[in-house]
Amino acid sequence: MRPEHRDQIKALHEAGHSAVALEFGMLGDEGTSICEDDEGVGWTSISWPPSERRNAEWVSQRAAVAMAGVAADLERRQESPQWPQCLDTDGRINWYMVCCRCEDLRPDIQKARRLHILSLDADRLLRIVDQYSSGNADATEDKALDFLFSQREQNLLYERLPHEIVEAYFTCATNVLSQPHAKRFVEEASRRLLQQRKLSGSECQRLWKEAA
Repeated sequence: MRPEHRDQIKALHEAGHSAVALEFGMLGDEGTSICEDDEGVGWTSISWPPSERRNAEWVSQRAAVAMAGVAADLERRQESPQWPQCLDTDGRINWYMVCCRCEDLRPDIQKARRLHILSLDADRLLRIVDQYSSGNADATEDKALDFLFSQREQNLLYERLPHEIVEAYFTCATNVLSQPHAKRFVEEASRRLLQQRKLSGSECQRLWKEAA
């Protein structure tokens, strides 16, 4: 893959995460950024609301944000030589093969699958996450989920969960990104990410309002 093609995918990917996070009101203050090296992708800041505002619906929306990167970059990603190997014979995306062939998408798919399990028993599992986070000053979303899924019960559920479960969250993200204002945001945000590599949360909010 050419470096310029890789950078375009990175920028579209993080702009997609940001757009769906903005739609659901969960983009963090640190905004979004893309890496300059060939291996890295990027990062989008997510703000977890107070516990009383977190429920199964919120967790499902967070899973859609996780799948929004590939929803946004899919058109360019389809130009890569490994993408045909990620499709079933009927042309549908095979998410297990995506995990095998697209290393950069594995963390997003893992997160969406974990969040799906979390959404099925949100009250109880979110309490476990909160207990872990309150006792660890350096806790991040990823560390909290790692802790939760280090427990045998959740890990077994994760191992048995088909990869195709992420299709619903991919579809939700795609529906958000198909809206005209989201398209305008992704186009402008990805262009700016290619230029400056980072957009703060406030810059993303401003671009989102301008795109509306």
